[in-house]
Amino acid sequence: MEKKLAAEKKRAEREPLSRPRILEAALKLVDAEGLDALTMRRLAKDLSVEGASLYKHIPSKAALLFGMIETMFVEMDPDYPADSSDWQGRLRAGMRAFRDLGLQHPRVFVLLTRPWQSNPKRVESELSCMLAAGLTQQQAAYGFRLLTSFVVGFVIWETSGIVRDPEELLDMQVESEVARAPDLYPNTITLQPLMTGPNLSEAFEFGLTAAIAGIKAMVEGDGD
Repeated sequence: MEKKLAAEKKRAEREPLSRPRILEAALKLVDAEGLDALTMRRLAKDLSVEGASLYKHIPSKAALLFGMIETMFVEMDPDYPADSSDWQGRLRAGMRAFRDLGLQHPRVFVLLTRPWQSNPKRVESELSCMLAAGLTQQQAAYGFRLLTSFVVGFVIWETSGIVRDPEELLDMQVESEVARAPDLYPNTITLQPLMTGPNLSEAFEFGLTAAIAGIKAMVEGDGD
């Protein structure tokens, strides 16, 4: 194992330093240890280079974070329907792929809650889909924000530890206010396993279907 790691380090040292190489290393570091571990000094150490050499390719920490988002989005591969006119199917496929990306890189995905521009190709694809379906420019812009906010929020929710094992959740409930006064919270007690339980894909599909149905109502003139 040590020989393998040494060989990989030597190979990395021979590979010329480049922007893609730096961004891939940064993404790998954050995936493994989180955003707090990401510093130019640590990244330089992982790449076996001097810290100053990084700035020839990445001018700032902000540029590094933005580049990581770009690198992450390269992996996004929506399974679009063959029928290009199926705008609902295209939106659904795009948002599913967006969620999958977040589940693969949850520690980087959280950067999308900050004021960074999202992936331009993704933005253009989703906006074009909604405009072609007949939405006004305002409806398309708001629809895009709605779907993006839903997916980002859902992924952060499902990767944050809020979703728990049913038995662990039951143990927590015993000491909760809800458990101490069950007559005051009958619906909360009954539905809590569904709200915080493990059926995440089912819950995601429900929310995605509801959101797209609302956009469809706009297209058909049933929405305000």
